[in-house]
Amino acid sequence: MTGQKQLLQYKGVSFIERLHSTLTKLDLNKIVCVTGFLDQKLRTLLKETDVHFLHNPDHLDGMLSTLQVGLRHLTETNPVDAILVCLTDQPLIQAAHYQSLLDTARNTEQNIICTGFEEMTTPPLIFKSAYFEKILALPGTASAKSIIKKNMDDVKKIHCKEAAQDIDTDQDYEHLISEHER
Repeated sequence: MTGQKQLLQYKGVSFIERLHSTLTKLDLNKIVCVTGFLDQKLRTLLKETDVHFLHNPDHLDGMLSTLQVGLRHLTETNPVDAILVCLTDQPLIQAAHYQSLLDTARNTEQNIICTGFEEMTTPPLIFKSAYFEKILALPGTASAKSIIKKNMDDVKKIHCKEAAQDIDTDQDYEHLISEHER
């Protein structure tokens, strides 16, 4: 993608601001934004919010390193029972879906609650604390999806057709704008 995803505009709002607005509608203890290349721009953009920022100096290593930075911070500063993992490139996902994930996590014995569409399992997702050590122990070449795949009996999927449209390419973004901003 030639643009910076978090800063892309959808209906007059950047993806990161849209996600923040959605998350503030939920009963979350803390919103943590793990940044990479855009650290200062994102801090400036969300400076009037309650977001706690962490910089991942190894962001070029991939999403796992970013997840590990956030998880390590949360487990060291104020132990949590679960984490909700969100991506900024899914602007069509509504607060109701995030709330459904949270409600399901509170009411199921399963320790991974993820978004599903057709055969996909994707973020947004929740990992309960039973998987924290496993996530932190993953080598840089792995992904959190490997934990999901190995533990499908401990996964609860919540359907969300909007999750199928994440924005990874310029063409994805053009399609989003042409289909949804008419």
